[in-house]
Amino acid sequence: MATVLRKFMTLQERFLELENLKTESDSAVARKRGLDFEKLVRDLFFHHGLLSIINKNGYHTSDNKSEQIDGVVNFDGKIFLLEAKWAKKLAASSLYEFIGKIENKFHGTLGIYISYNKLNENFLNALRKGRKQNVIVIHGEDVKLLFNEAVNLKEFLKYTIEKLSFDNIPYISVKEFQDISKILQEKEININDDKINGFLKKCIVTKETVEPSDIQIELEKLNKAEQAKVFKTLFKVAPKLLKLAWPVPKSYFNTARYFRTYEPDFSISILKDLPDKYFSQYIFLNPKIYLLKFLEIFINRFDKIDQSAREIFFNKIVDLYKVVDFEGENNLTEIFEQFEELYPNEIKNELHKYYIDFYYSSNRDVRFPQKNFAKELFARKKIERKIIIEWITKKIESDLILYESKKDFNIDYFANTYRDLGKILNLDLSEWTQLLEEILKEI
Repeated sequence: MATVLRKFMTLQERFLELENLKTESDSAVARKRGLDFEKLVRDLFFHHGLLSIINKNGYHTSDNKSEQIDGVVNFDGKIFLLEAKWAKKLAASSLYEFIGKIENKFHGTLGIYISYNKLNENFLNALRKGRKQNVIVIHGEDVKLLFNEAVNLKEFLKYTIEKLSFDNIPYISVKEFQDISKILQEKEININDDKINGFLKKCIVTKETVEPSDIQIELEKLNKAEQAKVFKTLFKVAPKLLKLAWPVPKSYFNTARYFRTYEPDFSISILKDLPDKYFSQYIFLNPKIYLLKFLEIFINRFDKIDQSAREIFFNKIVDLYKVVDFEGENNLTEIFEQFEELYPNEIKNELHKYYIDFYYSSNRDVRFPQKNFAKELFARKKIERKIIIEWITKKIESDLILYESKKDFNIDYFANTYRDLGKILNLDLSEWTQLLEEILKEI
């Protein structure tokens, strides 16, 4: 009877039933929940008309059943392999194994990796390090949102594929997709000033695109204080107005044109504290918008911000390097390169580890600031010995995972690969190899 009733349960009810299972003391129940979650995920895609008609169930590949595939999705002419995980702790190797399954298939095959539990940043960042991104990840609270009837899975996949195709980010959240429609519908920015509201409605949130020359004409009708108020208002809501989405709203183009047209005067009282807040708050709140779109306006104010704002900046800057994309790395490099003498030594040292990564990254091009500055640091031998030892030790530890034992580790090849670090220490290849052998022994 229970089996019959389960057929009539909604997807959301079945999901809640899995959530409420107590599995701590029963591994068999935990395994069954994992299998039931795989089936529930397949049923979700079937419900949205996305499951492949060729193979609607999970299966093992025909070559001696070497790989298990949880499901196959056919969307917009693209084939996606499904992987559904309920486990609390997932190692990055789980993702790499799934990527391997995808890359073994016909060219163009993609993947959808669904984890009930939230994945950590290292796991997500592994998606775009050293390989072409071909996996859509849905995890944590986003999984719960998927089982809400309000989420159109086809539209979510369409939005995700478009966004990941032109941006260097590891994943798109379901919540971001839900919020984007609200952003697109936003037509009003309310200020208690008829003159300024008139400018905003005529030049920013109008249904038509406005030429820069017309924006300039309308700006000149405002006095300097009113112009500054417009800038501060639009600056605060810039993440909403400049968030790229499809279809692109007219307000996006108008806002971008406005910020290219108006040059703020930070001597005006309403704007005086904005550089302090920019470097201590805004770039950390939304680096994709504030760092990328506004650094050119604020960068020459960095050495003039007050001491408390500077301290906040330095306390947060190392963590910001962990989350930004390539463009963000380039923007942060511009600040670091121009004002390197203002950075405390301990912050410089931590950032130098990132620039060693950039130096050896095949995904970063010397034409761009982050790679070029990394090469400059190597050429000037500006990286301290202890930082090089810490970085290379961590690198040996991570590479050791690929070998069965230390004896199999190819130290000569490794030393030759990273010999430029040895040159910073004024070591020849033989001396550098000897140092690495000593580090390997201690691991």
